[in-house]
Amino acid sequence: MIMLKQRYKLIEYRFRALRTLFVSDESYRRTKFRKLFNRELDLSLPLTLNEKINYRMVFNRDLFLSVIADKIAVRDYVEMMVGNEHLVPLLAVFERIKIRDFEALPVSFVIKCNHDSGSSIICHDKSELNKRRVVSHFNRRLRMNPYYTNREWQYKNIQPKILVERKLNVFDGKDQDVTPEMFRVHCFHKKAMYIEADFTCVNGREYVNIYDTNWMLQPFTLGYGNTPYNIDRPSSLDDILDIAAKLATDLDYCRVDLMVENERVYFSEITLTPESGQLKFSHAEWDLRLGRLWNMPIMRID
Repeated sequence: MIMLKQRYKLIEYRFRALRTLFVSDESYRRTKFRKLFNRELDLSLPLTLNEKINYRMVFNRDLFLSVIADKIAVRDYVEMMVGNEHLVPLLAVFERIKIRDFEALPVSFVIKCNHDSGSSIICHDKSELNKRRVVSHFNRRLRMNPYYTNREWQYKNIQPKILVERKLNVFDGKDQDVTPEMFRVHCFHKKAMYIEADFTCVNGREYVNIYDTNWMLQPFTLGYGNTPYNIDRPSSLDDILDIAAKLATDLDYCRVDLMVENERVYFSEITLTPESGQLKFSHAEWDLRLGRLWNMPIMRID
């Protein structure tokens, strides 16, 4: 059954890759936007955050975006901007992975591709890991270019590799229900403005709270509901905001994803096109409010 699913995914991927010969990035993004939001995507005068993210995907071909999107190459940028103490230790890099490669890895780790989003696997105990399935998963992902599946251009020209990092324990000595698993900081023109704090409770339920930089809970959500209890201001908040702003220095908009272990802030990734421009704002006015914070240069589209 697993093999059939993987084969189906490869066939679907090849169809999408072939489709790029006949359907432009702009047409593809317009169709996706229309289906989700039941209105036309305005690329002539984009105003909302989602519209501007779509504009970036369709028209921005700055090679720097590919450096930022590459989970290996971006490490040099992070070290230059904030220092290597904020990098999760890198354990290994593979061009392909084999079962015997796991022998040199520690008991726990995180393994992911450098050229895509959503491929990562968190290994808590290597002895319980289905290594054959993991090898199959990653060697399949290496053959897939995410540009062809979702038209996020920044991934198109990245040389695919597999990287292994130390697994952080962000809940060590803390109450998991009230400890953010990830801080996703939306930055506009070198300033940290809004924070998505992700929570995964012990019972498996997931929540996302949106805060301003003063840790005031905001009156909108992004696809997940708020936690049913108040969350204290993190002691590392100032460091989180400072590091996020520094990493956003060369971009007019991005989302900087950070984690905290034992009060030290660690870099996760810089996201250039959050949710592929399909952010699910609970109130549409906030899509517009955040969009107004991004003073994006727009070329004329006839």
